[in-house]
Parts: sequence; C-alpha cells; structure tokens
Amino acid sequence: MSAGADRYLLGSGQHEQARLVSQAGALDSRTRRMLISAGLSLGMRVLDVGTGMGDVALLVRELIGPSGQITALDRDPATIAAARLRAAQAGIENIDFVVADFATFAAAHKFDAIVGRLVLVHQPDITLAVTRLTGLLRPDGIMAFLEAQFDSDCTDRFWPPGPPDAVDDFYGLIHRLLVDLGLTQSAGPKLVHALSRFGTVATDGAVDTGMLYGDSPELELDLAFLQSLLPRAVAAGIVASGEVKPDLLEQQVRAALAARPRARMSGMFDIAVWTTLKTG
Repeated sequence: MSAGADRYLLGSGQHEQARLVSQAGALDSRTRRMLISAGLSLGMRVLDVGTGMGDVALLVRELIGPSGQITALDRDPATIAAARLRAAQAGIENIDFVVADFATFAAAHKFDAIVGRLVLVHQPDITLAVTRLTGLLRPDGIMAFLEAQFDSDCTDRFWPPGPPDAVDDFYGLIHRLLVDLGLTQSAGPKLVHALSRFGTVATDGAVDTGMLYGDSPELELDLAFLQSLLPRAVAAGIVASGEVKPDLLEQQVRAALAARPRARMSGMFDIAVWTTLKTG
C-alpha cells in the first residue's frame, strides 16, 4: 500500500519496499479470494490504487490475463520504478505503472474494476475517496478493497496470560502510535457504508491469530512495520528521536518469546469489501 504523501504513515525507501513485498506474502491469498469473488475476469481494464510494489496489480494480472490492461498508481516515484522493474523481470507487459495521486488522477477511459489494498485506511474521508473513484468506473463496474479494520480500544490479546513484558510493550507501542498518528478508525464499516450508496455490498473478514516465537514470520512482519512507522512518529513529535531503540526492543521481544511463547490475536483485522456499482 502507498497512499497520499501526507497520509501514508509508513514512509518510503528500500526498507518500506521490502516490507510491502513481505506483507504481500501474508495477504495475497485473501486478496486473490476477494478479487475472484468480486468478479474480475479475462480481458478487463483495471485500476489499482496505491499499488506500492505492485503486488495487487500482479494478482490482478493472473485473473485478467494478457488481454486485459492494468493501470497501477502510486505517489512515490522510487516505489513505482521498483514495481515497474519487478513486472518487467516477470515478463509482464500489460501493467502501466503511473506516478499519480488517485484523488486527482484523470484517465482517458473508464475502468471495468477499481481495486486496492490497505490504502483507504490512510484516507481522512473514505466516502469522499470512494465517490471520487466512482467517476473513473464504467457503469456496472466493480470496486473491491481489502482494508484494515482498526479501533482505538482494540488491543492485541495473548495466551497464556502472564506478567507484562517486552512483548506487551512492543505491541502496545505500535497500537499507541497508530492511534496518535490518526490512522483512520472503523475503516470497515465506513467503506461498507460508502459503497452501499452505489450497489449491494459483499464482505469477507479475517482476524490474524497464531503462535509467536522468537523467530515467527508474524513477528518479523511486525518488527518491520514498527521500523517503517517510527520515522513518521518522530516527525510528528509523538516520540523523541532515539526514545525508541528498535534493535534493543527487538532483542527484548525475542528473549521474552523464547522464554514464553504465546498465542496472539491481533487487535487489527482485515476486511475485504466489494460491490458492482450502479454508476450509469
């Protein structure tokens, strides 16, 4: 995901690019299921907003084939260049990667479908964002998004219970930073409400659960997430420079999990929302 420069909380650069690719490995199966359920098919013309490293565009390509066409937007030129290179290395020629803000993007044609993943949660007004996008969609076109459902009182849960330690501190810090940085809350119901103005909405949700060990893949993703989030938190004055020491925190978290592995249920879950819009 990569949204508007003022709203996207996770920055840019090589670390964030690598994090996006790793995140895609965890989310691609859910995203593919959403795209299939929404009705993407061979030959479609599709707009991917906030494409990041192009992982959603690559999934779309699997479904629409070489006869379709994808326009993939992102505001970060370096990320677009990296995504374009990935597609070229895969021998894919029908994805047009464009440096653009979807809020102001003007196309010469309408699209059969508009898709995105973890992009609207970074928008201050989801209804306004969806309304703008409908102007790019042909009558009876498809709109499908997989977004993060987050609320300030939804914290991570762990089992078995025990005295607070570095694991609690780590996930509590991520939660606090997301709240203080203003990540859009209740994105799921807001998106459902926004799309319901245009058509019948379908949804699918998934809560992240699993065991945490010192070398769990889930932990690796969360550590990378904090690394991407910290610069924005420092710039916003939420934490002081040097106040959070990621390397030390990582050592403490791994040591705590080595001593006491535990099951985690994330306080944030993914919700896929799609509809066929009556825009004509």
